[in-house]
Order: sequence, then structure tokens, then C-alpha cells
Amino acid sequence: MPVDRDSEEYNMNHERRGKAVIFNHDTFTLPGINPRKGSDVDVDYLQKTFDLLGFEVDIQHNLTRAELTAYVNKCK
Repeated sequence: MPVDRDSEEYNMNHERRGKAVIFNHDTFTLPGINPRKGSDVDVDYLQKTFDLLGFEVDIQHNLTRAELTAYVNKCK
């Protein structure tokens, strides 16, 4: 049973739950911004959680702004 786009709840009764995308940014090109240590642990926990909930998980690492925009537009 589908839900409205603005629904406050996600229907978890489907066998195929959908897709969860994790955007991980842990390195940066701006001067003075150090790599974000520990983000791989965050990604691992998120992936395991979404897997347990039945989602297809797609992880994207350190995309540029253009790459992220292209990815999101591709998914529309």
C-alpha cells in the first residue's frame, strides 16, 4: 500500500522496502579542513541498520558537488 509523498510514516509492509542512499564525505578539498575520522564506522552502522530493515543500500563516497547533483538527478 503506497503512502503519500508527505506522509509522516513510511509503509514497512512491502517485501521490497526501497533504496537507502548514504552519502559519505570524509575528505575535503578546502584548506584547513581535516579528514573526518570515524565516518567509515558511521557508514557501517547505517548500512547494517538499513539492511536489517530490508532496504537496498547504496553508498557514495566523497562525491563532488557535480557528481552528487548528477546522482540525485539520475534517481528522480
